[in-house]
Amino acid sequence: MWTTNAIESTFATVRVLWWRTVADGYAIQREWASSKLADGRKATVHKMGLDLCEPRLIVVEQIKAKRVGIIDDRTAFGQGLADAFEKGVKEANGNIVDREFTNDKAVDFRSILTTLKSKNVDVIFFGGLDEQGAMLVKQMRSLAMRTQLFGAGALKSNTFLQIAGPAGEGTQDLEPGPALDKLPAAQNFGKRYKAGAGRKHRGDRENATSGPKIV
Repeated sequence: MWTTNAIESTFATVRVLWWRTVADGYAIQREWASSKLADGRKATVHKMGLDLCEPRLIVVEQIKAKRVGIIDDRTAFGQGLADAFEKGVKEANGNIVDREFTNDKAVDFRSILTTLKSKNVDVIFFGGLDEQGAMLVKQMRSLAMRTQLFGAGALKSNTFLQIAGPAGEGTQDLEPGPALDKLPAAQNFGKRYKAGAGRKHRGDRENATSGPKIV
């Protein structure tokens, strides 16, 4: 249950819940959307923008993918990412040969993958979370697919790496903005953050947790 992983940290007027997995976070947000907090405090959900209308920078222009396939899990998160990705590829005159869908409880993707394999896709974008993405790429390799897997924000987790293992090699996770190692200010922040927190920072985590404090 996600509630066992959530740690409450109460500020003056905002209660912020910290969670350990992506799925936990969405479970908590659904609870917030359907009920008010028992003590009458306001709940603020801070969301970060993710512009996937620029995939031409990676998939179309850099990778130069000729045949793109898309899979989404039909959740608001996964389908929304896939919609934005599809829009961006089309605007960049990329070639989307097929779009398939599954659900967020599925564990067997071989039927979908066999279809995409028959259409010779060289890139698959997955709109979904890390555990399914890891199972997806493992099944891709079991079907002798050398197709590259792309995600957006959810496939760079330890969970993905642990489940996917060697099969995850070459997977790319699209994130907005320039590489942090190219920005002097970001490098300085990274050093100060590691000194204070004892670990490397994640740009999305610091953005997300700082937002409610600003609000």
